[in-house]
Amino acid sequence: MLDNAQPVFNLDFSGYIGAMTDIQEQELAKLAIEELTRKKDEFFTIASHELKTPITTMKASLQILQRMADQEQIPVQTLPFITKANKQAIKLTGIVNDLLDINKIQFGRLELNNSMYEFNESLQECIGEIKLQYPEAEIKVKDNLQLVVWADRVRIEQVILNLIINALKYSPEDQEVQIVLEKEDTRFKCSIKDKGIGIPPEKQAYIFYRFFRVHENSQYYPGLGMGLYICSEIIRQHRGEIGVISEEGKGCTFWFTLPDFIRVV
Repeated sequence: MLDNAQPVFNLDFSGYIGAMTDIQEQELAKLAIEELTRKKDEFFTIASHELKTPITTMKASLQILQRMADQEQIPVQTLPFITKANKQAIKLTGIVNDLLDINKIQFGRLELNNSMYEFNESLQECIGEIKLQYPEAEIKVKDNLQLVVWADRVRIEQVILNLIINALKYSPEDQEVQIVLEKEDTRFKCSIKDKGIGIPPEKQAYIFYRFFRVHENSQYYPGLGMGLYICSEIIRQHRGEIGVISEEGKGCTFWFTLPDFIRVV
């Protein structure tokens, strides 16, 4: 029962005026949703761990086949199929890792291993890795500030890769991405701009929610809605901020900040 009451005063205290509301159904529904969420998180955790072993075995087998094809120990005609299988294995590994990251975030176990490193060197490595997947992409870095940051390099690279790949995925007509590095008072800002389909205004507030997808058409825009949620949590743990500026049909600018950096010449 939900009890609401207010005291009533005339010349002195006269009593209370209030109401009692039966909220049994609402509470049961709330408990059911909480239990469903708990079971879903538990399923993701178990499924992720169970998938890691067969994926690792499959990737090792594909690597052996790749070497055998390179050395012409098996027909060279098999090489395109091995390459395709390798790409799908990499995608599957990414999904499993995202599920494991979400589980770590939910239970407060996403740990950071901070160190000082050159941001630009790390950024160029990310761009090189993406160019292997998207050779037609044109990725430009503007205002190439030379920076040393105090952060978890692997996790920040995870954020950069996710944002750039999203920019390319949602820009099928124009594969140009611009990265802008800026110094803002005591913090450093990285912005990733694309010329894609953009995000409707009414959906921008939910873009960093877990499992939220702007475009439901999974045939053209595949994904489970985990990447941006994980990115936001990584940046939050670095005491930074993350956001998006977008106009439907005119592209997006995703940005994030890091508070701890040293500018070098």
